[in-house]
Amino acid sequence: MSAETAARTGPTRGGALAPLTIPVFRALWLAVLVSNIGSWMQTVGAQWLLIDEHASPAVVALVQTAASLPVLLIGIPAGVIGEFSNRRPLLI
Repeated sequence: MSAETAARTGPTRGGALAPLTIPVFRALWLAVLVSNIGSWMQTVGAQWLLIDEHASPAVVALVQTAASLPVLLIGIPAGVIGEFSNRRPLLI
């Protein structure tokens, strides 16, 4: 980064919370946080319903498995594709 570019953008702050100073990133981060909390609430509600219906512990555990499995099965191949392929045609 040149001195001229640094002067236009102002000083950069370091630290773990520095990305939250960017309004678009902060809005996206908060949306993801709210979405995750909603997903957790839905999973707990489904498990609670199964407990009230006297389902077996294996069925209750399968609810959590069903909620997590798509992330595991899709996330790993998506990471590999994103790492080793040209991103521009993939996004288009």
